[in-house]
Amino acid sequence: MSRLLVLLSLACSTATTEDTSVETDAQSVAPWPSFAEYSEDEQTVAQVDPARYLGLWYEFATTPSQQQQYCAGTTAEYSLIDAETIGVLNQCFVGSLDGMLNQIEGTARPIDDTYARLLVDLGVGFELPYNVIELDGTEGDDPYAFAAVFSLSGQIWILSRTPDLDPVVQEELWLRLEDRGLDTNDLIETEHAEVEL
Repeated sequence: MSRLLVLLSLACSTATTEDTSVETDAQSVAPWPSFAEYSEDEQTVAQVDPARYLGLWYEFATTPSQQQQYCAGTTAEYSLIDAETIGVLNQCFVGSLDGMLNQIEGTARPIDDTYARLLVDLGVGFELPYNVIELDGTEGDDPYAFAAVFSLSGQIWILSRTPDLDPVVQEELWLRLEDRGLDTNDLIETEHAEVEL
């Protein structure tokens, strides 16, 4: 609510003042991040465009797990195999960013036509359910910039197209996760090497 009041007061001051410096300051306020709508049951986002979800993602943060304890520089890359199958390539460096590269290949398939609920097979002999619970809500054809994925075991993954996540997006995303009853204090940021973007 306080963010809304600040934005409204800035808008009003811009409309009523002749001071161009105030107008410039108001116009420089970055827009608040856009988030995808929730499904009717609010367990996932309402819709994921598979074409916009494909490609390379950096794991920005995750809840503690056995894998997280020995991985650094974790990424996930998704590719389209066919209309019903998505290829999954998870990579990380064991122990540190200088460690040995570890790769796991698998597949994912949507449970329904929203593509927000997936069953993922990472070669362990059974499929694991993954739900996309938060997603970049900007419209267009550009790849999604961020996502939050939740497994029924309680694992959370925060994904970003870059190793870093915009602090404004992170703040709002953490608030939305807390509104869902998830503990963001458990999230551990993933170490990444510097990359040239």
